[in-house]
Amino acid sequence: KKTARLLKAWGFLRTSRKPHPKAQGKPFDITASNQLWQTDMTSIWCGEDGWGYFTAVIDCFDRTLLGWSFTLRCRARDVSPSLEMAWATAFPHGADSDDEIAVTVRHDNGTQFTSIHYRDVAGSLRLKLSRTAYRHPDGNAFIERMFRTLKEEAVWPNEFDSFDQASEAIRAWMIDYNHERPHASLGERTPAEARAEAAQHKTAA
Repeated sequence: KKTARLLKAWGFLRTSRKPHPKAQGKPFDITASNQLWQTDMTSIWCGEDGWGYFTAVIDCFDRTLLGWSFTLRCRARDVSPSLEMAWATAFPHGADSDDEIAVTVRHDNGTQFTSIHYRDVAGSLRLKLSRTAYRHPDGNAFIERMFRTLKEEAVWPNEFDSFDQASEAIRAWMIDYNHERPHASLGERTPAEARAEAAQHKTAA
């Protein structure tokens, strides 16, 4: 005990790790945009450049892809820009107080999302993190379904020769997904239309 006390006084002890957010199961009820986001990462073969790693953030209410990152590495610092982009997209004019932001971000148990760096970024943006439970695939169902559609339509039919080629195709697909693709779950509206309508209702209220 004396040794531990001295090491602490001299600053030689490692700081205690922040506790991970409690794991959650199925998504809870959502009634508006910016209540529940989901995020995940998937790998995409980029020919001569090897594997690329695509991370995206989706709003579970209006299905809008709010942020993304596509990199040749999959460190926490490569994943966190997608979260920062999502915040900037959702709150383009910023927020005056913590009460204006009540977003929960659901992610799996990947080391990138449970890292101190990622949690620090989320904390700086005033976003609440929520881990999916182990062996609980429907806990992150919205982002997983989006990845499947992405791969069926933009990845698997193509053989990308390079990272740049894959990045261009993915960017074009995401623009189409947000602005041109109607969703049956959204009453045949596009995610952009559903989000704009939700924003109007919030402003009117």
